[in-house]
Amino acid sequence: MNPFRWLMLAVAWLWRKPLLWWVRARIVPDPPESILGEAADRPLCYVLPVRSWADRVVVESVVSKRGLPLPYLTRQRLPTSERAAVLFLPALGRAADAQPSELQSLVDAALSSSDYDVQLVPVSVYWGRDPGRETSLLKILFTDSDRAGWLRKFFIVLANGRNTLVSFSKPVSFSEFMADQPDRDSGLVKLSRILRLHFSRNRSAVLGPSRSNRQAVVRSLKNHPSVRAAMDAAMADEGLSREDVQAKVQRYGEEIAADYTMAAIRFMEVVLDWLWKRTFDGLSVFNVEQAREAAHDGGVVYLPSHRSHFDYLLVSYLLYKQGLAPPHIAAGINMNFWPVGGLLRRCGAFYLRRKFRGNRLYGAVFRAYVDALVTRGTPISFYPEGGRSRTGRLRRPMMGMLSMTVESALRNPDKPLKLVPVFLGYDRIMEVNSYFSELRGQKAKRESAARLIKAGRSLKRKYGRPYISFGEPVDVLDFINAQHPDWQSTDWAAEQRPAWWSGFVSDLGHEIMRRINGAAVVSPVALTAVSLLATQERAMPADELAERLAAFVDLLQRAPYGPALQIPEADGAALLARAEPIAGLQRVAHPWGELVLAQDKDAVLLTYYRNSIQHLFAMPSLIANFFSARALRTREEILSGARALYPILRDEWFLWDHGDNLDPAIERQVDAMVEAGMLIAEGDSLRRPDPSQDGYGHLGGLMRIMRETLERYAMTLVLLAEGRELMTLERASFESECVLMAERMAVLTGRNAPEFFDPALFRGHVNTLIQMDVLHEKSGEGDMRWLTVDAAIEPLARQALGLLGPEIAQTVQHLTGRRRRSFTISD
Repeated sequence: MNPFRWLMLAVAWLWRKPLLWWVRARIVPDPPESILGEAADRPLCYVLPVRSWADRVVVESVVSKRGLPLPYLTRQRLPTSERAAVLFLPALGRAADAQPSELQSLVDAALSSSDYDVQLVPVSVYWGRDPGRETSLLKILFTDSDRAGWLRKFFIVLANGRNTLVSFSKPVSFSEFMADQPDRDSGLVKLSRILRLHFSRNRSAVLGPSRSNRQAVVRSLKNHPSVRAAMDAAMADEGLSREDVQAKVQRYGEEIAADYTMAAIRFMEVVLDWLWKRTFDGLSVFNVEQAREAAHDGGVVYLPSHRSHFDYLLVSYLLYKQGLAPPHIAAGINMNFWPVGGLLRRCGAFYLRRKFRGNRLYGAVFRAYVDALVTRGTPISFYPEGGRSRTGRLRRPMMGMLSMTVESALRNPDKPLKLVPVFLGYDRIMEVNSYFSELRGQKAKRESAARLIKAGRSLKRKYGRPYISFGEPVDVLDFINAQHPDWQSTDWAAEQRPAWWSGFVSDLGHEIMRRINGAAVVSPVALTAVSLLATQERAMPADELAERLAAFVDLLQRAPYGPALQIPEADGAALLARAEPIAGLQRVAHPWGELVLAQDKDAVLLTYYRNSIQHLFAMPSLIANFFSARALRTREEILSGARALYPILRDEWFLWDHGDNLDPAIERQVDAMVEAGMLIAEGDSLRRPDPSQDGYGHLGGLMRIMRETLERYAMTLVLLAEGRELMTLERASFESECVLMAERMAVLTGRNAPEFFDPALFRGHVNTLIQMDVLHEKSGEGDMRWLTVDAAIEPLARQALGLLGPEIAQTVQHLTGRRRRSFTISD
């Protein structure tokens, strides 16, 4: 080594300690071994995108602290399982040149050893998380750059060293890659090109696109074709001048547009670090690699379930902590109040009015803003349900925002867009009391600074843990190509949409909801709520409840709902101990053993958490209910009955659409229940266990999980069957009658769960029956809708009644018989 190089190494060594003292590096994924897998035990070579001494020192420090192999100081030695190497991407590109390079001997040695396989690990070091503005003098000096000289790098490290991110990516087997290449030089060129593309995409995923000036974005909206058309219409219809209309567009743009700043993001990170520690026992995140890969591949839209105002903060916070760019979040205009509105706007929130039908100009401006975000590749997040769930289950998806986003993606087919479903669940939700008040008819209170201060008093207690799980992304282009391969024949810049468009968006929305449910997290509180509420008095012996929890976990493991499902450990006692203090359960001493019970108010609140995972037990509970009235059933009876009723459950609970594979799915669930001892196989028949067997109690608990849902179905179907003698039923009157009947039954049977008579559930049920061609709907005068009942309703009603057991079935028949009312008959 020449003297000059020795001198440079000495200077670097002197600056090493001050640099590491100043730098605070966050690692993603954490731990890095989670992405390295088996490669962590093989020879590693860390590949950095640029030649930087500071980057290398930080990487060395990180791998040393995490127990990963340290790199050699010299560059001519092959890595081993104990010592790694560091490679800079520019040098890798030069290794393919005709002239000898510093890596040539290393590459040749690696290729000459048939049993030697070095793993190339791309590592990116980001000094700060600011993508910079498109035009900013400060960006030149302080924003991280691949082309920074040593002086500029000094200022970058000085300004951003406390907010440094080290990102590890999946390793690449050098030997396997080169084995597929025609020769050494072309292989290295291709490898260099692939890695360069990888680093570019990774940078976009971590930092997002460069930030545009907000005023420039707002001013540009009036040039969007749809806005220009709406402006012309406004001038013609309202007699306004162009200046007045442009002023309106400017006001709408100012009302909508986000004002994203890294200062606000960093401020909120500090605030939320404190808030989460005070409020929660920790944050549980699952399947984040789904989000990371989607963001790496191109544009991404996060679609979370919506259960709390905390959702706005949690999604952005967790993505930022996981080394991904925080999304711009579509928030209701009700959240734009002082002082929250401005702060959220600076964290990426853009606001929309709850309703803007009839205001074409506002709709055009909002669409243009969404189009600008999608075109630039800005990550976006919005709630497909439109608002927070008041019952814990997923609401019907709202199609407006989804339609706008997909339209923008189709106008830019060269920029791939993926929709990432996100399941959000909580051990306990701060707003749950107000949700049930609203379900009982109390008007929702408007968000305000006063309510925010009042809510602050609720932070004195702990709320367990939130659970965030990322589902399987939907590639927009793949989805539309599968359903409508000729979509490119449509002019997506025009306002007219093809006849199939609304149906396509609806299918996409329901697929998103199914994937959100597929990524559910079975938390201890939710599973305890499922088990305890499936008893008549909301009470069980503690040891039996622990056994029930373990039995349900075992059933979910034997027949998993989906690959993204998160199932806890099978230790029922540990699950119960975790859930008790959070759920507010009571223990009652008894000589035969302690009893666990939920008091009336706590039992009502537990329904919310039960509903968040109840869909996981929909099919096994449906199967179990075939044994409520009869101890023995043939497999064919189970198959035919479940095949008939599953579509109703599927559409209400957003269950998987098995299509032609429904029978095998039912068979798998039956086999799992047999293996778990909840059913006993006897040739071609199935029998429920004897009361003395443990499986009998578990089967009974499984029956009652979906009992309320099946009762609602039976009420609706029996009322419809009774109404067949009428020519048509007025839909709104019929749905109101269903709600009144459910309210009455809730009182008679001692139920205190407001969602039992939620009008939205009956509306959804009617829609499902229309899709099944059991009901037929036609328009009447004004907004009136009329229903015609098909004869196929009668066997469905009989099957639904047959699942309820004699006592409940008689109650339903008694109520429907007494309330057979004279629905308005259409002319």
